Amino acid sequence: MITENRSTNIITKFLESKIFIVIIGALTMLCWYINSLYVTASIFGIILILELIFKSKLYSFPAMLGLVFAGYKKYSMSFKDYGLYVMIGILLFAIILFLIRFIQNRHLIKQRIKGCSILYTTLLLSIPMFVSIINSPVKPITLAHTALWVLNAVIVVVVLYGIPNTEESKRKIAFSFVVFMLVICIQTIISSVDYIKENGYKDLITNKNFSLGWNLTNHAVVGANIGVLFSCYLFTQTKNIFGKLFYIFTALFGTSLNFFVVCRGGILGIGVCGLFVILALCILYRRQWKCMLLTAIMFGCLTGIAYMFLSKTDVGITMIEHFKNIGIDDNGRDRLYIFAIDLFKANKLIGTGWGSSAYYLKNVLGTWVTNYHNWFLQMLATCGIFGVVCLGIYLIDIFRVKKSQYKDPFTWIVFIIVIYFLVHGSVDTVLFSKNFHFFLTIVVAMIKLPKEEKIIIRHSLI
Repeated sequence: MITENRSTNIITKFLESKIFIVIIGALTMLCWYINSLYVTASIFGIILILELIFKSKLYSFPAMLGLVFAGYKKYSMSFKDYGLYVMIGILLFAIILFLIRFIQNRHLIKQRIKGCSILYTTLLLSIPMFVSIINSPVKPITLAHTALWVLNAVIVVVVLYGIPNTEESKRKIAFSFVVFMLVICIQTIISSVDYIKENGYKDLITNKNFSLGWNLTNHAVVGANIGVLFSCYLFTQTKNIFGKLFYIFTALFGTSLNFFVVCRGGILGIGVCGLFVILALCILYRRQWKCMLLTAIMFGCLTGIAYMFLSKTDVGITMIEHFKNIGIDDNGRDRLYIFAIDLFKANKLIGTGWGSSAYYLKNVLGTWVTNYHNWFLQMLATCGIFGVVCLGIYLIDIFRVKKSQYKDPFTWIVFIIVIYFLVHGSVDTVLFSKNFHFFLTIVVAMIKLPKEEKIIIRHSLI
């Protein structure tokens, strides 16, 4: 019995380790290369089953979601494929195990949910999305997009259940995002090699359809930039000099992706957030001169490397020339913004229907883009004044935390990540991206975890 418990503890610690998070990142790359949704979803289900059986904390949750979203290029389903039924069987078993665990700990989870305002404001925001179906010309799409948003509430519950409010949790969740960032960067490098050989680098940065398969690179940089900001957080939490150097490298590596694919929204967002990171460091570590000096040296080195790259390399020079040619905008955003405002004027209260932007942009404006490239106008046009009011409540609630949390570097970095989504989202609707709003929900839910309680895991699943 003692040997069995010892073996279980070893497996549990492994499932909660950074090594396991790295393994999930490697599996994401492997699944992306294999390009089979059945394999990807099945591996996700197996990982979840293992974590439920061995009662491990869900530190790898961001990496697991990364596996789901980035673990394939393109997918197709057929009822003739036996892999579909294997995948469904594994996922159903994982869901049943999770429901059993949830029921066993329902009293504790109920207490945690009561104190988690972000769960209620997330659900509140789904109400105008659903109500907008009245005016929607594409009612099934509106329902589907609303259901996707409601899944954020499920993400909040998973975080409340599976991740305790400890410093270890914060560091490992941050590390999980860094691993996902590295996956995105490596996928971009692999995808671009053949493309550049065939079409040249200039075509890569001018072709808005350059994709990793599961998403366009201009959108994938969102996941990378979350990892960049968490690299800055882990830099402050790591005492080992080699650890600090590693997170300097990951921050530089992730930031460079924005320039490599010339994502202006990403560059704007990470640039603004870089200033907030410096401000946070100055406030939180103003008395630690060694940390401040190392930070100044780090940013100085990054600036120098960026200057040399942009001015002395062929790729850098091509980037600069591209910026000069296109200016600030080459997608006609002003046209999109005016169109969104006109739609709002015709449907002021509840909008034209959540998820209806692609329909109007294609059939009325005659453009290939699918959203209004601004998070505020996206909500205003599709959900009207009702939606904007609920969105305002949701955003205000994010920044409403306990006074003691303002001294926590993790809280600061979460605030900065939210600011990144708002800044980048001002020129692209990444705040409501079907891939990345789940990741935003994870980090926001982390700062809403109650401090005084501990998660109690039953010793038996049945």
